Amino acid sequence: MTNCKENVQKAIQISSLILLLFVTILFQVQAQDQVKAIEYFNKGVDALTQKNYKQAIELYSLAIKEDPSYTKAYYNRANTKLTIKSYEDAINDFDLTIRQDPDFKKAHLYKGYALMKLKMYDTAIFSYTEAIRLDPSYSTAYMNRAICLMNMKKYKPASENLRKVVELQPENATGFYNMGLCYDKLEQFDKAALAYGNVIKINPANKKAYMAKGKALMKDKKYDLASQDFSSALQEDPNMADAYYHRAYCKMKLKNTRAAMIDFSLALDAEPAHKSARKYRAACYLEKDLYDKALTDYQVLLKDDPENARNHYCMGVAYLNMEKPENALEKFSDAIDLDPKLAEAYYNRANVHVKLLHEEEACRDIKKAAELRLPQAIENMDKVCI
Repeated sequence: MTNCKENVQKAIQISSLILLLFVTILFQVQAQDQVKAIEYFNKGVDALTQKNYKQAIELYSLAIKEDPSYTKAYYNRANTKLTIKSYEDAINDFDLTIRQDPDFKKAHLYKGYALMKLKMYDTAIFSYTEAIRLDPSYSTAYMNRAICLMNMKKYKPASENLRKVVELQPENATGFYNMGLCYDKLEQFDKAALAYGNVIKINPANKKAYMAKGKALMKDKKYDLASQDFSSALQEDPNMADAYYHRAYCKMKLKNTRAAMIDFSLALDAEPAHKSARKYRAACYLEKDLYDKALTDYQVLLKDDPENARNHYCMGVAYLNMEKPENALEKFSDAIDLDPKLAEAYYNRANVHVKLLHEEEACRDIKKAAELRLPQAIENMDKVCI
């Protein structure tokens, strides 16, 4: 009986020793695997630093093969795939990272970025929201969530996210600039100008912010203030055609036509193909009775856009004021052919017919202008149609 007990104890001891040996060997194998995994991982980091992305992905994959629980290897492989714009594969790896570590906030952030690049904005917003849940002070997540919302044209919630960005980072010029864009879209131009103003406080040499602020003030009909911002933009870049153009437009609205003409000309010096600058300069020339100059501009405009009825009409006005009724008649007729509902063209062609003593044609044209509800045609029709 004693021998039996001794045999059982010896068997237990032997089993324990075998189990201990097995566990020891297992730990050694696992340790070796982890060492290999770390070695592959570090080589992957080196390859990534050298911008050898394909090799980096292969090395991270080898690290994962050695240690399937290597969270950082999944994450780095995902980021490498993100770098080479392999967005769907990157998302898969970020999912694997999150499965290993659900609280890995950067994995949620960059998964959101990959989804955003695929224009899957709703899903991206969910990822950014998870990142914010894990870190309520994560300004990058708020910024990217705002960009998704802007792309979805949801400007109010986007502006709220951007407000959070600048609360967390008061020197974040991009946050303020994007906030200005949102307020612009919401037609809250005073708030937009204020946001762009904050960009300028952060970076006084930001010509883009001066332009954006000026345009917001223009939309708010604050032409004097807008003009000052366009001037500031020009101090940063004297060759900005758009800054000259917008400053000219403000001056035109302030009835300073001669100053407007100068700025429209400067815009065209900087960018001869600036159609809007040429169009409004031509209109200023008409207003100041500089008909030859107006005609030259309208001729250039018509080369680019020969079917623009309004430009034909304006040429007709210039010819009419230059006492060239035949030319005026031709241009008003061209305008009417292109736009049969252009009431002013009928009315002014009627005036030409009166000058040429074409009574029947004059009456027909002024009646047509009156049918199109042009007030001066209704008022003067009885004087022409006797």
